[in-house]
Amino acid sequence: MLIGALAPLMSLPPRSLKGGGSGERAPSVIANVSARVGSIGDNGLGGWHSYRVSKAGLNMATKNAAIELRRHRCWSVALHPGTTDTDLSRPFQKNIKPEKLFAAAFSVGQMLGEGCLKLF
Repeated sequence: MLIGALAPLMSLPPRSLKGGGSGERAPSVIANVSARVGSIGDNGLGGWHSYRVSKAGLNMATKNAAIELRRHRCWSVALHPGTTDTDLSRPFQKNIKPEKLFAAAFSVGQMLGEGCLKLF
């Protein structure tokens, strides 16, 4: 619903944000934070039913938005932060290799860092 409401604003004609210029507007971006557990093809363990279903639904919504909005210079992407050390993951961390468990600041930095989306 939010994407539908914002779509007309995200597809406005190119204009300069710095006043007076006629430079081309950068594409609008819809970025969703997903997770690998939402992958249907990569589910070899089962479990986490509600979380998997919600992330799979988010991935499908992201794909649908990408198809529909690309003609309006709007990108729709799903970002995967890796296994991040949070209250949600803490009960399941015993089977995670230390080098595969990331601090929240590191995960955010990777999603916004070099070679990834620059939202600012």
